[in-house]
Amino acid sequence: MIISLGNGLLWVLSYLALAVMFSWLIGRGFTCLIAWLARRARWATAQEVARVSFYPLVLLLFLLFAHVGQKLLAQSPGYRDMKIFAYVDGFNFVLMMAFFAWWADRLWRILVSWHFRRLGGTYEKHLLPVFLYSGRILLYFLATIVVLGRFHVNLSGLLATFGIASLAVTFATQETLSNMVAGFILLLDRPFVVGDRIEIAGSGLVGDVMEIGTRSTKLLSIDQTMLVISNRDLVSSRIINHSRPTVTARLEIALVLPYHAPVEEVKAALLEELRRHPQVLPQPSPSVYLTELGDTQMRLLVVCHVADLKSLLRVKDELNEAFKKRLETLQALPGDSGG
Repeated sequence: MIISLGNGLLWVLSYLALAVMFSWLIGRGFTCLIAWLARRARWATAQEVARVSFYPLVLLLFLLFAHVGQKLLAQSPGYRDMKIFAYVDGFNFVLMMAFFAWWADRLWRILVSWHFRRLGGTYEKHLLPVFLYSGRILLYFLATIVVLGRFHVNLSGLLATFGIASLAVTFATQETLSNMVAGFILLLDRPFVVGDRIEIAGSGLVGDVMEIGTRSTKLLSIDQTMLVISNRDLVSSRIINHSRPTVTARLEIALVLPYHAPVEEVKAALLEELRRHPQVLPQPSPSVYLTELGDTQMRLLVVCHVADLKSLLRVKDELNEAFKKRLETLQALPGDSGG
């Protein structure tokens, strides 16, 4: 049966209208099913997946219906020799790959964001953008490769050029990439997090971690200056984390007493001052030890634990002042006469 041009156009328009309707219905049904399952499973992310999947899915279904209709129309006697169908078929394939990559990109963004929210900490701030853009580049690159392969484009030269360009970029940014890889290691291994007080062994550098970036880590030193240290140097250094496993800190204060000082009374007075201080923890219990008997003096060691590492110096200063007053009362300071 030969279909006239007028009837053929009517059939095409009718078929496209039905394709739009069925695509919308199937897409709506699929997304409603995902949303219903998400509510049953109490997984809010699945509802977001359903939301972002509707339009890409409808467009993909419409293009699929259009592809099937084009194949059926091309088999009709009056349309078999029309070369335009080859161009329509290629254009339809390009659109399908573009919409599929768009859909995959939206799903990738939702799922990766959900995963990094579960990890918490600094992952979402620093690693999430890297993973999102890397995934997007990879998805669209693969879609481009598939489209070029569909049109029989020789990909060997393109891939070789891409490989050479990647190698050149790698050599040009070797130090930056090294710091970025080290940053990923720090964020994944988590030897410290923002807010921890760390020390780089052997360097004397001590500070509170302010930011862990992809290239460098910023520390706020005790004297309130900013330290910017490359991640590569941090990974290769021995790090002492003073905030782990807890934020409490051990405080030791060495004291010198003359031999005439009443040791037991001094110990009791020092322990009383330790128990009075609000920042000194009752557990582990504070202790005072007689550690050395010298030629002319005795040495005591006061040991306690402070609730907050960052207040260590302030607590030590306050305890030293209180100890001095008590030792003066007991006439137990070095240089005091025993009389």
